[in-house]
Amino acid sequence: RGEANHFHAVFIDSIGRIFKTVEFNRFKQPENYSCNTFDDLGNLIHRAHYGPGGELLWSEGFFYDVSGRLIERVEYADDGSIDGKTLYFVNADGQLYKTRQLNYAGELSFWQIIYYSAKNLPNRISLKQAQGFTMSNTHIHYDDQSLPVERIISAGLNGPVTREEFLYDRDALLTEQHSYNEGDLKSIMVRSYCRGNFPRMLMENKLFTDDVKCPGKPFDSLITGFTSRASFPNGTEALNAYLSSVAQIPDSVNQQGVVMVEFEVKPNGKIRKAKVQKELSPLLDEMAVDIVLDMPSWIPAQSSDGKPEKSMVYLPVVFLK
Repeated sequence: RGEANHFHAVFIDSIGRIFKTVEFNRFKQPENYSCNTFDDLGNLIHRAHYGPGGELLWSEGFFYDVSGRLIERVEYADDGSIDGKTLYFVNADGQLYKTRQLNYAGELSFWQIIYYSAKNLPNRISLKQAQGFTMSNTHIHYDDQSLPVERIISAGLNGPVTREEFLYDRDALLTEQHSYNEGDLKSIMVRSYCRGNFPRMLMENKLFTDDVKCPGKPFDSLITGFTSRASFPNGTEALNAYLSSVAQIPDSVNQQGVVMVEFEVKPNGKIRKAKVQKELSPLLDEMAVDIVLDMPSWIPAQSSDGKPEKSMVYLPVVFLK
């Protein structure tokens, strides 16, 4: 009907990262908001979702391999318990080709396969339930600039179809998203980009953000100051191959996922003080620590003068059936 019922304001820091998003109701009052935390490499590692009064609703943790690729997203309830997980898999070309969604108990709920065009653009996504039947198929079409202009989602194999159109400005910025259900226009999302004074723009639109504040940053990582970080001999591929060969789940265990292990690499490359930072199960946690302690010596971190230094490493140990 042309009536706006929701607004979103996105806050960007000095280097272009989104650190806060606020959703407003049709009366332009905040309904909920989220705050992002990044590590010193610029990776998003935590997103907390809050209600209008500042109460924590739920949160997400993001975990990466040593090459910086996202490998796991974990959803946490407001009490910190795990609600679910998504595991990400890449192919030999470094493209995301599969995801697995696990429930709170670590059991497979859904999985997704991503197909690519000759231009290496994702053009079809198939979502399947754990037993294998198709939940939805998504087809994505692009323009000559490789911008997505249409997304068609069909439920099941031959279910109802939802279609989305994407419109861009001359700078290739998304300006409108039109959503259709069975051919009928259902909603239009309009994006505006601040090219001037953002606080003044908020005031002119009467979006009340004064009381929407992000709490402290419990997931901040330490700034190391090293010119080179500690690394596995022969690099990331060798490390991934080593972990794949030793991180084997016993037949008696049905759980799968990622254990984050923190350990110290001494100036001589020896590994010490390994401990679990993100648990999976007592057995797999213990196995992950043993795997880390049994690794060959690493190449130690180096300070600015080229001296080997003691450093801490956070390593994801992936257990998959």
